[in-house]
Order: sequence, then C-alpha cells, then structure tokens
Amino acid sequence: MLPPSNPEHTPPPTTAPPKGYWPRDNDTGTLNTMLVPTAGLGTGVLHPHRHVGKFHTDRFVPSADLAPHIDVFWTVSWQLNDAPFKQYTLPHACVHVVLEDQRAEVVGVMRGRFMRVLEGHGRVFGVKFRPAMFRPWIDQPSSTITDQRLGLQQLLPVDDTKLAQAVLSQSSTTAMAARYAAFWQTRVPPLDVRACWVRDLVDYVEQHRHITHVAQLAAYANVSPRHLQRVFRNYIGTSPKWVIQRYRLIEAADTLARNGQTGAETQTQLALRLGFSDQAHFVRTFRTLVGTTPAAYAKANQPAPAS
Repeated sequence: MLPPSNPEHTPPPTTAPPKGYWPRDNDTGTLNTMLVPTAGLGTGVLHPHRHVGKFHTDRFVPSADLAPHIDVFWTVSWQLNDAPFKQYTLPHACVHVVLEDQRAEVVGVMRGRFMRVLEGHGRVFGVKFRPAMFRPWIDQPSSTITDQRLGLQQLLPVDDTKLAQAVLSQSSTTAMAARYAAFWQTRVPPLDVRACWVRDLVDYVEQHRHITHVAQLAAYANVSPRHLQRVFRNYIGTSPKWVIQRYRLIEAADTLARNGQTGAETQTQLALRLGFSDQAHFVRTFRTLVGTTPAAYAKANQPAPAS
C-alpha cells in the first residue's frame, strides 16, 4: 500500500497502471482536454431541498490529465430578489480554489460547518482537488492552510485578478471550465506517489462504511496509526480520525436528508453503524457540527405534504 520510497513497506505487485497514471490520446502525448458535465450537488450539502429556486449549479468532471489531481470543476450562480439565502455544507477532506469577482482564493480543508450567504446576484467558479492532491502544488504542509482562506498568489506565482477575469469573462460555464482547466494543465507538478497513496486511502474511507476507527485504516494500509497521523497532517491537513468521522457524518446527514427519517434503521443503529460509542455521542457530535439534532434534521428534510 505504501509508496516504494518508504523502505519499510512495499506496495503489492500489480500489472495494472497505478491510480495516479493518466492516459494520453492514442498514446501520442496529446492531452485529452475533454470536460464532462455531471449532474447533482454532490454530497455534504446540508438541507439540499432548500436550495431549489435559490441557486443553480453546474459541475464538470476533469479531463484525463487532471483526473489524478482534481475531483470536479463546479460553479454556483444565483439571482435573488428577496431575502439573502444561507447555504451550509459539510466540507470534504479537500482543498478548493475559488474564483469570484476579481480574486482567486484557496480554501483549505475546513473542519467546521461551512456557511455562505447568497444575496443579490453573482457567480463563483471553483475547482475541488482530490484529497491530498493540492499538497504537491505548494511548498508547505497542508496543515498550514487548514481552516484558512488565502489568495492563490500567496501560494502560487499567479495574478489572482487576471486569472479570475480570464475565466469568469467566458460566455458559458463550459467555456469557463475549459479555460480554468487550461490554467491547471500548464502547471501540473510531477506526480507525488505518497500523495496518491493518501488520496486513495481517503477514497477508501469514503467508500467503505465499515471503516470507523483509525486502527482499522492503519491495518488496511499496513502502517502504524502514528505514521498515518504524520502523513495525514502533511497531505490532508487534519488527522485520520477527523477524516473518518467527517465522511461518516456526511453519510449520516445525506441519509437523513434523503429519507426524511432513518427508516427501518433507528438512530441508535445508525450511530453504532457509523462508529459512535452510543446514540448520545452521535447526537452531540451531529448537533455540534450540523447545528441541530439528527431527529430535528430528519424532520426538517421531510418532503412537504401534497396539497
């Protein structure tokens, strides 16, 4: 599982290309620059039913050359004639670089709930990096930008204003995505094998619900929990415990919002499945992060009765 640079661990032999490998068009060295639109809001959006009529989203899957590094290009636009609208999210273990007005801003991994007030009219255009994959672009540990919002030019040699203008002045969201992708394509760093390893571990946590404790992830990775702590601090900016709990809470919030209730699964069963010691621990953690109890959140997301 570990990259070959670690003398104590050797990855299992494989004949398949590593996940960090990206193909070229016809193997001629020509980059595949096609961006693919994708539907949906993504996970982690709190009270997803409330956004209807408040804002519009577009999302684009990156081309093959950027896919090892970037999860999705996204944009949100709004035109509100009434009261301002507050949108809350539970951020993933990912860095975003967001363009708005005449600035480009790096948003590090946010450990708390993220809130954005939308008012009047506007647009933001962003890129969501895959877990750990912004680290190779900057010459510092990811922990130095955790919970931070910094101008892109503080981390990379770029004119924030010119970049934002170049992207946001395009005539369509597809053209914006293509222009923004082109910016990153000219700056792709050498592939960092350790970053790819951490990225794949976080993907494994997100996709496998049975991972609820650091010891389980360390055993899967064949490393000590202490080693995992050090590597995650460097490449993610947070602890592996935080990463595991965040994805389990995102799963809980999405389940409650989707079903309106836990269905046949009781809150105690849900809490235990997500790795909490008991229901009270789950309720406290959920309320601290989301701002309400699981029961109240489920009730608030029940569909309105048909008239």
